[in-house]
Amino acid sequence: MAGSSLVRESDLAFMTRAGAEIGVASTKAFTTQLVGLAMLTLAIGKYNGLTAVQQQEMVAALRSLPVKLEQTLELAGSIEKLAEEFADKHNSLFLGRCDQYPIAMEGALKLKEISYIHAEAYAAGELKHGPLALIDAQMPIIVVAPNNELLEKLNYTLETIPQKGEIIYFSSSDVPRIFLLKKGNIKIVALDSNGNETIKDIIQKGDLFGELTLETDNKNEEYAKVLSDDVTICSFLMSDFEDLLLKNPTLALSYTKFVGLKMKRIKNSYANLISKDAKTRLYQFLKNWAEQEGSKNGNVVTIENYLTQNDIAQIICTSRQTATHLLNEMESNNLLSYKRKEIVIQDITKI
Repeated sequence: MAGSSLVRESDLAFMTRAGAEIGVASTKAFTTQLVGLAMLTLAIGKYNGLTAVQQQEMVAALRSLPVKLEQTLELAGSIEKLAEEFADKHNSLFLGRCDQYPIAMEGALKLKEISYIHAEAYAAGELKHGPLALIDAQMPIIVVAPNNELLEKLNYTLETIPQKGEIIYFSSSDVPRIFLLKKGNIKIVALDSNGNETIKDIIQKGDLFGELTLETDNKNEEYAKVLSDDVTICSFLMSDFEDLLLKNPTLALSYTKFVGLKMKRIKNSYANLISKDAKTRLYQFLKNWAEQEGSKNGNVVTIENYLTQNDIAQIICTSRQTATHLLNEMESNNLLSYKRKEIVIQDITKI
């Protein structure tokens, strides 16, 4: 600020021209400092090898800032939805790589100043060297994602790596999300009015889950629970995912095919329930499981088992006692070996 004691005591003052500070949570101070330093860099660069083309690019980028600010303000609706996720949180983490790290630090500072929610900034590349141990489902994470060569590295950081047994999605969430399973297995569980659980689907690598339901019953309660030890998921806001579909026809077509296949799978499940007995349904389930995930050696197929006998019973729509009896019968007939972590089908052609 011109005329301030700091300016009067300084031998050289470089004014940002931000004007008087109105509130503690000032965004203009940081923004004008960045612009001022960019202009200083431009001035010094003229005498240190900065080409005319590079100068023009920097000037054009600075002049485009008002338009970009307007575009950012247009995101107010989406930002308001995101803010709902922070309302009842007590801690949050901001991540950024390289020149985006100071932006993350400024974001954490502003959240603390305005909302009194504890927030910390961390270099995204260092996430797994400490802060990862403190992250849980109750800690929202904001990532400053650059659209450059660092984006792929940052995407790796953005992937969530939940623990076995962890619940990672509730259908009752106020902010709709879609999840992509990149690795591992997840089960979708429905809750009835009495709190009884029923497995609706097993999600495998490459599947989408979350707000994909075609049902109109908003009272339906579901959650997703991690089944296997090694799981990686990516999360998207529903609004962002819809924008992606609108801008990418190829992706929209792939999504349409995915939904069609999912509906076909549901239709086949209902058909099997109506026309086939529990034993046939179990055999068909094991054959499908072996085909999708089994490791084959001749006719012998080994499956990594992440399901309990009760899980299997729910999937084939029978009682746990019936499923246990049928699995024991298969073991007695040397058709398979059932263990807690492994199922070995001795001859896949016999089931």
